Amino acid sequence: MTRSFCAVCEREIGTISKPTKFQCPRCQSSYCKDCCSKVGILFKKLLCPQCGIEVIECLTLIPMEELYEKVSRCINPREDESILDAGCGKVDYMPFPKCYRVGLDIWLPYLREKRKYLDEVIQCDLRHMPLKKKSFDIVVCVETLEHLPKEDGARLLETLQSLARREIILSTPKRFFMQPPLNGNPYQVHLSTWGKKELEKRGYNQIETHEDLLIIFKKQLKS
Repeated sequence: MTRSFCAVCEREIGTISKPTKFQCPRCQSSYCKDCCSKVGILFKKLLCPQCGIEVIECLTLIPMEELYEKVSRCINPREDESILDAGCGKVDYMPFPKCYRVGLDIWLPYLREKRKYLDEVIQCDLRHMPLKKKSFDIVVCVETLEHLPKEDGARLLETLQSLARREIILSTPKRFFMQPPLNGNPYQVHLSTWGKKELEKRGYNQIETHEDLLIIFKKQLKS
């Protein structure tokens, strides 16, 4: 376990296994939240003080494990129900071990990691999911919608509703911010943003928010 220190004030800010830091995508210099606010890293363009590259975002706004914990608190599945994680990524966390859990993602390296925690993984484009209608009780879509162009995102929302029998849980950033490819994955780029009012018009209700960063929504379907 490696200790991590802020490159500006040198305060200890976390470890590799539990990151609470902002990071430059090139030199991996880390910054505490206070220093990020002072120098403008968060949601703004800035030259990294260490290597000079333009930092366009914070790569660890919220650890995905923490986000999945927040999402899991919004779900109350029965043991005989199924959950689809659409755009599951590689995060090594997925609750509800007694449910049948399926992860779907386009990036194969992520699925190789995710298969350790799920009952089944499927590699495919979210715009062309080879799944039958109403085939899952609960559909989860965490920090995925913003990676699609707006029109494709709208079609994805329709598809999620066609797949879910009981409810849909999704999260997305509150505002648009640029994100480059991460982990060698070209699909990590941000292409759109979805506002609270847009999703409310589609039947989603805000159930939780994280600071000024993201919102978690739920859509309850008629039985």
